[in-house]
Amino acid sequence: MAEPASLRTQADGERAITGLNSRIVQMAQPATPSHSDAAHKLQLEAQRLEAAMERSTVRRDHLAELTLQTAILSKKSDTNASGRMHDALQISALVNELTVKLDAELSALQLKRQEIERLLEESGLGGQQSANPQTGPSREIEIRLAAGPAHLRSLEVSYSVAAARWWPAYAARITDQGKRAEFALEAFVVQQSLEDWRGVTVSLCTADMVQDIRLPELPSLRLGRAQSPRRKGYRLAPEGLDALFAGFDSVMSGVNYAEPQPSEPPRPKSAPAKSAGKRRDKMRESVAAADDGAVGAVEYQRDECVEESASYASMKSAEPEYAPAPPIQAQATNAPLGAMMPASPARGAPMNAMKDQFGAGGGLMPPADTPTAPDVAEDWLDFDSLMLHDVSQRGRRGRLTRAGQAGFDASPYVNAVEHASVPATVTDPRQARGLFDHQFEATGKVEIPANGRAHRIHLMAREAACAMRFVCVACEDDRVFREAEIQNPLEAPLLPGPVDVFVEGLLLTTSPLSAVDRGGRIRIGLGVEERLRVTRNVRANEETRGMLGGSTAVNHSISVEVASSLAADASVEIIERLPVTTDKEIQVSLTKAEPRPEDYDQKQRGQPVRGGKRFLIAVKAGAKAALSMDYSIVLPAGSEIVGGNRRE
Repeated sequence: MAEPASLRTQADGERAITGLNSRIVQMAQPATPSHSDAAHKLQLEAQRLEAAMERSTVRRDHLAELTLQTAILSKKSDTNASGRMHDALQISALVNELTVKLDAELSALQLKRQEIERLLEESGLGGQQSANPQTGPSREIEIRLAAGPAHLRSLEVSYSVAAARWWPAYAARITDQGKRAEFALEAFVVQQSLEDWRGVTVSLCTADMVQDIRLPELPSLRLGRAQSPRRKGYRLAPEGLDALFAGFDSVMSGVNYAEPQPSEPPRPKSAPAKSAGKRRDKMRESVAAADDGAVGAVEYQRDECVEESASYASMKSAEPEYAPAPPIQAQATNAPLGAMMPASPARGAPMNAMKDQFGAGGGLMPPADTPTAPDVAEDWLDFDSLMLHDVSQRGRRGRLTRAGQAGFDASPYVNAVEHASVPATVTDPRQARGLFDHQFEATGKVEIPANGRAHRIHLMAREAACAMRFVCVACEDDRVFREAEIQNPLEAPLLPGPVDVFVEGLLLTTSPLSAVDRGGRIRIGLGVEERLRVTRNVRANEETRGMLGGSTAVNHSISVEVASSLAADASVEIIERLPVTTDKEIQVSLTKAEPRPEDYDQKQRGQPVRGGKRFLIAVKAGAKAALSMDYSIVLPAGSEIVGGNRRE
């Protein structure tokens, strides 16, 4: 399941690594009859347990739906009421006895099924595919080291697999009546890499494995003369390079390269020196263009480049001699390196040798398997499948070809992991990570089987400061909700995810957790506190203001009383809200408040509000406390509040 392009290796020692290659091999090792028989029996037992659990569940649900008809107790024709009551009690006791029996039977079947699943996983048959590398394809890695007498102290090989995912989760354990808490970072991990991860150290990261961080290159806009296109980094191979391999090619590939023949001395010609110099300059420009990889034919006649003067003869003796070169055809920009660098014929080679190398038309003939379309150019980045051509093939020496490996399709495993069954409350870290990337290190070793199922693992846990808060929005609901406020003890930000809340060792609830930064505060809802009661009363009266009665004032008086039956003192947070308006002719003002409130905008919950007021009331154990707030709404004459000015 390893991606070939992700293989990395590092050696600790004096010997250097000179090569790294991998290939997929098929391990044809059939299972022994005893192993097959045992696995078959386990699968049959698992099917039998599934059928028994389904039958017991149906019976249990049917008993839960049974109800005693009221007609049994209300028959007017039967005057024996005590007898009917006795029968009803016997029926209820029988239903309860059968229900308890079925519950015990379901619990026993559940334990047996878990044991069968464990045995199937240990035998390599629990998942969709066997995790035993001896029964399926495996990848072999070949590492070549440089020569040396010293041994390696360590060798590290790393790679990446696509069939693995993780989702964040948390756990909060509150003790000592809410004064102490332990916050733990956990995760759901799914992997189907065909090998179990046993006793491994896990690091979970929010960053992508491959990401392009290069800055975009913006094209420059220039006003002026048109400039020539930029020269490419590719250059043709030096002329006469194949002459070094003439003997090897003649033996291995059957191509006979003739020895370079000495050129004949130039015949004198009565051309004027001035015209000969122009032709010589033109020849030099053409040869320079050919050396730069320009497309076109470089044709010139050696016998025309003659100089009668002694200065030309001395200069020519110091210049290299050029042999006729075939025209170079345009190359595809996405061709591989081996296809874009053909071997050139030696100087003075016969024309039939050049035809074998370049074709009858004199142009370059790329190999038949050379990709020319841009959509297949990425295939040449799979370096593990690239190899040199067989030297026995004519004209193929030094060229790369793609060698097909043993087929192994990893897409079913990747799709199974992407669509794995995970709790509905988890969030995908790829969408919820925000603008930061962080790596979470596990403090211990974990075990994650390769069965494509979600496994919850523990990463780390820290002690945290905890405080209990009681919140009530009295204008909407008179119930008091209990919250635990924990400061983030981890040196890492927290992603959104579910948090399991344990109070004094018992699982109380599972609440959603929003993103929290380093040092932030975590608020966890613990449900309704029944030992705190809130009573809210509102009174309104109307009066006329102004010298001529030009405005109407509606005064509101709000009183909230909190009664506690807790065994300890508590601090209750009451949320109230003043009316808000955008009309300049309407005025809303707070006239009295006891105790003094503070403004509340609710931004930390992601739903900001206007006009919010927060009161903090200290309530003694078994006592009562109250707050009061008065505000007035001044309206223009002839205006009225929707619902009436004297509404409650």
